[in-house]
This record gives sequence, C-alpha cells and structure tokens, in this order.
Amino acid sequence: MHPGVQPVGVYLQEGSCAPRSAYVLEVLAHAGIPFTRVDAATLPEALATLHVLILPHHDVATPEMGRLYGFVTGGGVLIGLGGTSGLDDLFGVRVQTGTHEAFLRVAQPDHPLVTGLHSSLRVWDAVTARAAGASVLANLSDEAGKRIGVGVSVYRLQKGVGVFCAADLPWCILHMLLGTPVHRDGAPAPDGTADIDEGILKCDDGVVLDWEIERTAGTEAPFFYEAVGDELRAILLRSVFFGALHTRTSLPLLWYWPSDLEAVAHLSHDSDNNILDRAFQLLENTRALDVHSTWCIQYPGYPRELYDAVREYGSEVCLHFDALSGQEPTRWRYDDLAFQAEYLRREAGLDVIVSNKNHYTRWEGHLEFYRWLEKVGIALDQSKGPSKRGNTGHLFGSTHPWFPMDPSQGRFYDVLEVNLLTQDMVHTISDPEAPVGLFPPYAIAEPLVDRVKRHYGVAHFLFHPQHVYRPGVPTAMADVVAYARDQAMPWWTAQEINAWERGRRQLTFGDVGPADATVRVGADLPEATLMVLQGGTQAHGISVDGRPASGRSVERYGFRFQAVTETLTAGDHALCWRNGA
Repeated sequence: MHPGVQPVGVYLQEGSCAPRSAYVLEVLAHAGIPFTRVDAATLPEALATLHVLILPHHDVATPEMGRLYGFVTGGGVLIGLGGTSGLDDLFGVRVQTGTHEAFLRVAQPDHPLVTGLHSSLRVWDAVTARAAGASVLANLSDEAGKRIGVGVSVYRLQKGVGVFCAADLPWCILHMLLGTPVHRDGAPAPDGTADIDEGILKCDDGVVLDWEIERTAGTEAPFFYEAVGDELRAILLRSVFFGALHTRTSLPLLWYWPSDLEAVAHLSHDSDNNILDRAFQLLENTRALDVHSTWCIQYPGYPRELYDAVREYGSEVCLHFDALSGQEPTRWRYDDLAFQAEYLRREAGLDVIVSNKNHYTRWEGHLEFYRWLEKVGIALDQSKGPSKRGNTGHLFGSTHPWFPMDPSQGRFYDVLEVNLLTQDMVHTISDPEAPVGLFPPYAIAEPLVDRVKRHYGVAHFLFHPQHVYRPGVPTAMADVVAYARDQAMPWWTAQEINAWERGRRQLTFGDVGPADATVRVGADLPEATLMVLQGGTQAHGISVDGRPASGRSVERYGFRFQAVTETLTAGDHALCWRNGA
C-alpha cells in the first residue's frame, strides 16, 4: 500500500534495521491494509496522523524515543516485533540477554490477539523478556514447555497501548516459507514415514518445522495439519485490528479474495511419463467434475492434440521443470529451465507460460530458482510441497500465496509462490506402479481443506495423470473437489490466482479519514470485497462513489467488519461509511 494519510505505519530505519524485517511490508500488503513506511526523518510528521505503529526491533535514537513515548501516552498503539528497540517502559517488559528458537504458549485464550490458536507457534530469534506491568497473553517456552520469558503481551500506558512480541513474526513466517538452503539431504522422519534422505535434493530437504512437534497423527502417517506461519500472521494482523479498535479507527482494507470468498482451491496435474491415454482420461474426469485445472508438462511432453484439448476445455498448460536426471537438458541449471520452457511454449502454441512446478519438487540452494523464474518470465511457482507420504500438509507453514524475499538484502522476487498440500490422496501398495510409501490416504483431505478455509488461503491438491487408473484415485479427486465446493471454495487455475493476486496489489488507499477513504485502482478489479473495521462503532451505511452499497457484517480473524463487494474500474474511487453508536 502506498502512503497517503494513513492510520497504520511501519517504522523501518535504513541501515539500523535488519533487511529481513522488511517482510512485514509484504504481510501487510497481502492483507490489503493501508499503511505507510516511516523512518526517523518522517516520523514527526507521520505521528500526527498515525494511530497504530509497527516497530520491528532496531536501534532507536533518543529523540525518536521521546516522540514514540508521546505517541503511546497520547493514545496511540505501538506494536513491537522481536524486541522493544530500547523502549521497555512503553511495553511494560524488561528485555534480558539472549535469543531463542522457542514456542509461544497461550496464557489468556480468551484474548482476541491469541484466541483459537492451535499450532506449535514456533518462532526463531525471540528475545528474552520478563513482565514489568504488562499483561502476558502468551509465554515464551522451550521445547519441554518451560517458560523462559514473555511471548506476547499488552501494556496500557496512560491513553495508549504497547503490544510486545518477543519474535519478529513476519520474519518467522518467511523463514518457514523459504526453509534453509538445500545443499544436502534433510534429516528423515524418525518414524520412517518420510525418508527424504534418498539422495535427491528437493524442497522438503530445507523444511524448518519438526517431524515430531509440528505433525499430527493421521490414519496412516502423521501430517502437518496446522499452518504455523498463518497463526503467527493472525497474531500480527489481530494486533493491528486491536490497535485500530483501541484508537476507535475505522480501518478499511481490501479482502484477500473477490466476492467475499473465504478461501479458494487449486487443482494441478504433473505429467510424469507423459502417457497420452491417461492424460485424456484425466481430462475427461475433470470435465465430468466441471473443474478447471493446471497441467504441468514434463519435457518432452505430449502431442499438440492434448494441449489443444486442455485449453479448449478451459484448463491451462504450464511447465513441470525436470532437473532429476542430471543429463542435458534435465539438469539443475538455468539454461535447462529456459530450454524446457521455450520448448513447451513452442510445442503447445502458448504465448506465455504462467506457472511451473518442479518435478519431484526438486530444489537446490535457497533463492536462485526464483531468479531463474524471473529471468525466464514465469510468474507463479508451485514447487513448495511434499515428496513423501509423511510430510504432507502445511510443511512450509502457510496456506497463502506469497512473494519471496531475500532476508539478507530485503530484495523481493517477482514470482508468486503457491504451496502444495499433497499428492494423489490414495496409497495403494497393491498397485505395482505405485511407489511404496509415497502417497497419503484420503482421510487427511477434508481436515486440510478446513484449515485452509480457517486461514483464508489456497488449498492446492495434485493428481497425476499417471495414476488415473489406480483404485480410489478418481474418487479421491471427485470427493475433494466436491468437499471444497461445499465449503464455498471455488477451484481456480494458477492463472486465475496469479491474475487476482497481482491485480489486487494494484489497488491502494490514498487518504484514509474517520469515515471515508480514497481507493486507487491500477487495473479493473471485478467483484472486489472492501471491508471496514468499525472503530468502536457500527456502520449505518457504506457507499462507493456516492452510490449506497449493500454492506454486510462479517467476521475475519475474530473481528467484525462491514463488507461490500463492487467491481472497481481503473482510477480513483470514494469509499464512505457512516459511524454511529
């Protein structure tokens, strides 16, 4: 979001703030919240209009400390991430030495900042602090559950509030999403359900969540049921909404999805072995389900007739980059990616290739592949997912589409990532073509869809044409398609997800007042859902460009919003609402 007169600010001082702290900008931008970035030079002017200020930990100079003290005591809300920046008195805590990989353990389950959280709430580089007047909402604990400090707290100081988080929550989310650099096999699951140390480098070799702590028992193998990163995201966003309510700020935002949808689903197919009759059978199965999907094609692919049939039906042809064999042109090299992409584009008659998923979820290094995708012009990747039956689910912590960032430089990559939940959904060891131990049972599908809806994300399921005749697989696909629809989650292609997320990022808020806001739209945005968090009051009406709109009350992240859905054309629009007791 770009600055006008905004109620929410982020204090990031160049040179004294770790580059990784900039990921808070991505979390807020994706959430559709209007905010402005401030530094020491712009802080005095910004504080005149800000109601809520987010402060990732860094060294704050003495003059700025005084200004922030006045901001809080005068009624503002300050949210400290990963420390207090030397402002212990504003947060009601006393920071001690040492940082930890630890867990947040909810202490006040009825408080709106932490209610309803179910995951481990694992965090990294959390500071140790003891309470000095603050109300502790979550403790910071070690793996054994021993309390080592304050995890999340609130402190009322005169008219204002300090919200303290021991960890930089957005950076913890990014750490889960990126994982560690992949240069060797990861450690396998102790119970033998995920032998990822098979000599093939891939995404799940870099997972930072724990086999024993973060997985939940399944019918056949444990799986990553809870989206840890999305629960950390919820704490941050709830802190902003809590701050807006405290300051009686009617905060507008653009919802994640159009038409007030809570979540969407995505179906993809990896063309392993490129068996033509099986591909046509899977296409018929999707046609019978009336679902459009994303076909990821592995080199050398299918005859043109399959591509034409897929596109004629309304599904899309994308890339399944193969770097498994190590032989030209299927090596882990940019040149081979570029070759395979151009080959598919030419053979399938495509203008562009929108999306890619790596064969066997191959991965090496850390961020190099995102640079390759930028260079070759592929806008969306969907490689971040499981390769074994025991690491299905939210192994990268989040259900949301996300833009990667280099935590050492603060550099964002222009590639949207959509994480993968699981593959094929049926494990049938009697089938001689089924790799033993690879696929999870269908029983985890509905719980995963439920968790995605809870966190407002994307439920991404993969079904291979190669397994279309395996017993149970067609039924599993039909059942998960039907179940997501029953949850009011439409099935979108990668192109639809990419177009929507990039399109909504072109909507920004100009000046935000007590009862109105300027909405600037870069490109037409059909059925956009705008929401207004009512600052201690109730809305009597919402209008767009002077026309009364049909507003409705919805709950998101445990807070009540007034929502309106409108098709917004490119240009400036006026959003207005009336406040009343």
